[in-house]
Amino acid sequence: MGPVNPTNTGYQFTLLGNTIDHSLKWAVALHDTDYGLVKDNFVFDAQGAGIVTEDGSEIGNDILSNYAVYLHGTHSDGFTQSDRGTGGVGFWYRRSGNNGRWQRGGRQHLCRVALRQLLQLGPVLLASARGVDKLVPGQGVSTLNNPAGIFEDNEAFGMTDQGLWAAYISGHNTTPNQPLMTFKNLTIWNVLRAGVTVYHTANTTFDGLLVLATPPRRTALTSAPRTERWRAV
Repeated sequence: MGPVNPTNTGYQFTLLGNTIDHSLKWAVALHDTDYGLVKDNFVFDAQGAGIVTEDGSEIGNDILSNYAVYLHGTHSDGFTQSDRGTGGVGFWYRRSGNNGRWQRGGRQHLCRVALRQLLQLGPVLLASARGVDKLVPGQGVSTLNNPAGIFEDNEAFGMTDQGLWAAYISGHNTTPNQPLMTFKNLTIWNVLRAGVTVYHTANTTFDGLLVLATPPRRTALTSAPRTERWRAV
């Protein structure tokens, strides 16, 4: 939870300007950790995933201007509890609630950005403010759905099935009053199968989506159409 923060301002931790090379699982894992700054880090040649929010209870982190390249994995993560973030994904977020801007990833199944709630439809306990112990009564908030967070100006490219893959973005996708999740100015180019795959989610908008592909890679969007709202260019 970091230091006590009576003013509820600033960052609880910072991870700035590092190079992580040849990680054997996840290069950077935020584990039940909130209100930090992860910026200008470079991940290269890692197994599983580059930058991960592990539990789904992580909120308020600014994950900015990071670059992940040449990741390896199963290419099929996200479907069981034991298969979390193993697919070779640049940025793997268990739930929404954090802010990601200017992230870049490419080559060898690494550029995919995955948001998945992962069979955790029950509530999670979120910190009510910076520096609190959420296990103390009154300092934690139990919720079925995380806040949306910000996801804008990101880029994915290279040898991957999807540029963006998302499911159960904020948590329980059938509850009313879902948070509005906006993917803004997302650029995806030269991926193998689909630029964007989204399902089991609601109240989602794509604003300024640009998908570039060579002729054999024609599929730009795949989705269950009943719950999504698309605005793409």
